[in-house]
Amino acid sequence: MKIAPLFAISILLSSSAFGQGKVSFSNGSDRPFVLDSTFYHPADVAYAGQPVPTAGLPSGILLHVDLYAGTTAGSLSLQTSVSLSGTSLPDPGRMASKGIVLNDVPGGSLAYFDIFVWGSIAPEISPEVISSPLDFKMAVAPFYFGESGIFTLTPSAGVTRPPVWAGDSTWASGALVIYAAPEPSSFTFIALAFFSRGQIGWREQKQSHDCEVL
Repeated sequence: MKIAPLFAISILLSSSAFGQGKVSFSNGSDRPFVLDSTFYHPADVAYAGQPVPTAGLPSGILLHVDLYAGTTAGSLSLQTSVSLSGTSLPDPGRMASKGIVLNDVPGGSLAYFDIFVWGSIAPEISPEVISSPLDFKMAVAPFYFGESGIFTLTPSAGVTRPPVWAGDSTWASGALVIYAAPEPSSFTFIALAFFSRGQIGWREQKQSHDCEVL
């Protein structure tokens, strides 16, 4: 019978996941996502300085929220991305909680996090059709952009998932303001700042591989 081997594999997989850090990705009521009161898309003027509406922005720009995490501030990598639409945005400016098992971040030890909110005026492109995360983000340079700033938190090593804003989290309370790029030249600057988190390692790994091939 094959039941025993399958059971053993499931135990190994469960043990591996158990050691990985776990968090609940959300922003809480005191850290709402808010449009800047000065820089915004003209069609979104009614929501300038206001939380992102549950019905979406009048401009039609879909906002995404990316969670980066790592064992150091210089090793952040993308953990998950949430589109702020439908059930993911039950209240203005407040996203629904999403349980996350972190990649390459153990539970029970202090870890580093950063949150980016962005929205592009370019057509939506699936990450699967782009060769790297860097190429994907460059292809859809954000029109809207906001960042929490790097903060620390101890992920759970067990079955619980602490909110990224609770417990020993150093994510300061207050609105996460989402700005519109005031001019086209700002797109590249914002995009590069956005990509630098967690993408350096990928590029170094690729360069190393290319050298080995040569």
